[in-house]
Amino acid sequence: MNLAYDSAQQPLEKLEKMLYAGIDCNYKYAFLNKLQQREQPKLFNGDDRNELHDNVKIKWRELIIALQKEGVISSDITVYWVFFLFDGMISTTITAIESGDVALNDVKRYAWKSFAQSIGIVLK
Repeated sequence: MNLAYDSAQQPLEKLEKMLYAGIDCNYKYAFLNKLQQREQPKLFNGDDRNELHDNVKIKWRELIIALQKEGVISSDITVYWVFFLFDGMISTTITAIESGDVALNDVKRYAWKSFAQSIGIVLK
């Protein structure tokens, strides 16, 4: 996820690449995310920035906040809600891949389009 974040310049492209990285990690992402949720029930706390400057969740949160300030992502929904949609899209993609009913070449495009539109991003 950090590599995906660092591989792009534009905030929206960073978010898209982070979604793809989560999909590429597949079960590893899902397992580690569930494990982290059990160990740390809160998604973020106020001291995270000072303690974990390289934490991917911090980068992700700041990215979402910046995109909301720019009006790219709807500000009517919280960062937490966006995170749960992001996580859910990765889980949905894993399920779609397992089902064999969605062409592998289409999975990431479907995931990005679905996620982006669910948070108010207008795709061109």
